Amino acid sequence: MRLTAAEKAEVIRLVEGSDLSARRTLAELGVQRSTFYAWYRRYAAEGDAGLVARKPAARRYWNRIPPAVRARVVTAALADPERSPREMTQGKIERYHRSMKNLVKLEKYYSPWELERAIGRFVEPYNHRRLHESRQNVTPADMYAGRQQAILDRRARLKRATLVRRKRENLRVA
Repeated sequence: MRLTAAEKAEVIRLVEGSDLSARRTLAELGVQRSTFYAWYRRYAAEGDAGLVARKPAARRYWNRIPPAVRARVVTAALADPERSPREMTQGKIERYHRSMKNLVKLEKYYSPWELERAIGRFVEPYNHRRLHESRQNVTPADMYAGRQQAILDRRARLKRATLVRRKRENLRVA
């Protein structure tokens, strides 16, 4: 509940004239101490004019992009969409961190180099041996090196050959 300037001045007079402590008087009045002392500082500095309600200051957020910069970024992204990150990329990054958390972050590390070694033990198989379903069961290293299509073609040939062989074997048995 917002108080008028006159009500704020009355609270200040009550606290100053009370035999009780300021904390107890404010508790009985239902006024937060931090709020009271903000009023009191403004009253001491500006008199009754300091108690008049003010428009709240605009909030600033550390992670908010200023509108002018945001407009430039959006314009650049629309002009060259190939250079813009995609939502899929964010999902892959989040999945990577979840995988790392499940393997690396469960242990306690007592020195930075222990953590670095553990991350190295995670990254090497993750990038070079683990097949990623989102990448058509190809490792990130193969994809980065441009070997994805060759691997997929070889798998398709092997699958066709296997199906032909199985069909022949099944027809022979029947």
